[in-house]
Amino acid sequence: MAISHNQKVLLGNGGLWAMYDGLTTVFLIAYALYLGASNTVIGLIGAIPYISMIVSQMPGVLLIHRFSRRVLYITSTSIGRLTWLLIIGAPLLVKENALLWVMVFYFIARFCESLSDPAWTSLAADVVPEKDRGTFFSKRLVFVGVLGMIAFLTGGFILDLFPKTSHAGFAIIFTLGIILGLLATWIMSNLKEPSYQCHDVHTLKDIAKGWKGDFGKLLLFSLFFNFAYMISSPFFTAYMLNNLSMSYSLYVIANAIQFVAKVFSQSIFGPMTDHDGDKPIAMLCVFGTGLIPLMFLFIGPGNLWLIIPAQIISGIVWAGVELTTFNLLLDMTDRKDRPFQVAEYQTLTAIPLNISPIIGGIIADKGALIGLAGIPLVFAISMVLRFSSVFFLACVPERRGPREVPVWAVVREFMGLFSVRGMQHQVMAVKKYVSPR
Repeated sequence: MAISHNQKVLLGNGGLWAMYDGLTTVFLIAYALYLGASNTVIGLIGAIPYISMIVSQMPGVLLIHRFSRRVLYITSTSIGRLTWLLIIGAPLLVKENALLWVMVFYFIARFCESLSDPAWTSLAADVVPEKDRGTFFSKRLVFVGVLGMIAFLTGGFILDLFPKTSHAGFAIIFTLGIILGLLATWIMSNLKEPSYQCHDVHTLKDIAKGWKGDFGKLLLFSLFFNFAYMISSPFFTAYMLNNLSMSYSLYVIANAIQFVAKVFSQSIFGPMTDHDGDKPIAMLCVFGTGLIPLMFLFIGPGNLWLIIPAQIISGIVWAGVELTTFNLLLDMTDRKDRPFQVAEYQTLTAIPLNISPIIGGIIADKGALIGLAGIPLVFAISMVLRFSSVFFLACVPERRGPREVPVWAVVREFMGLFSVRGMQHQVMAVKKYVSPR
């Protein structure tokens, strides 16, 4: 597919954002552990992005009526990314309550980022034709994954240059992240915004309508799945750094393996979704997310090598989940109401994302059941819930697929890529869909 000017802007914006995120948000839990956070506090930090999402989405839709989508994105993200300066300075300015103020400033930063979500999603849908969504957004995710991995590795190695009790390493990587984040914001000023007329009036009846039809089925699935994965998601970092006593360098290498697997898989999943549709790939990958906490139950300091297959599987399945759920959201929304519907979706599906990490933190600190306690118990609960999510996804219809494709056919197609001939085809696919034109 030929890439337009606006699509190049989206690619550049995504790559720089990934580097910003890879040097800031990705290391926030490590920063909180440095400041003495408990598992319950880690759960609260994991919930902050989704609390901010709930309170920011509808204001973001209202602002689209008053400002252009591009201006809204540039203004809100600039404020959010500059707020990280306060996160850096909190331990130096308010030593006794530093962790509390870090959480407050992180909420402000995430609120500003989330405020721009309806505008950005609507712009992305207008800029990318429906028939090319799988290929383009997989290309973008590959770009995001590669640059995010580079930033993440850089951040981890910088942190290891300093003692774990040092503030300097975090100050350096967060500052670099802020600069790259502001560059990501600036590049969006080059976007040529398509004309757009937003729906004028939204009422409680409009929200109630969201639970009907296909959009409601997607909402129901996302509510359950978000609770299922987020109850354990914030604790993988704590488990690797504390329970497994991994160094920052080893931690970032383990996550780099996941990034590589994700980038490799995204280059394959994109064309597959355009050909076979999003739903069968989504079902396969959502089920696969349950394997990740299951594998972590068997990983200890004496068999750290199991991190490698666990991270490879994680990269593969999350590549498919991220791509297909975004495509399904675009498929289930109407162009004229897309900012409102995206805001409604983000707001409602953020509710379990707020609740579940807090519940997970409490269980990790106080829970015990059938021989499991702490974070491993949270992993076991998440595993069962993730597997169960597939039943909700089965009710969501396929919109883009030209034909009904069973999940087993997708498994066969994907696994065929790992044969000798399949690897040759895979190299050609990467060259075709990833290389710049």
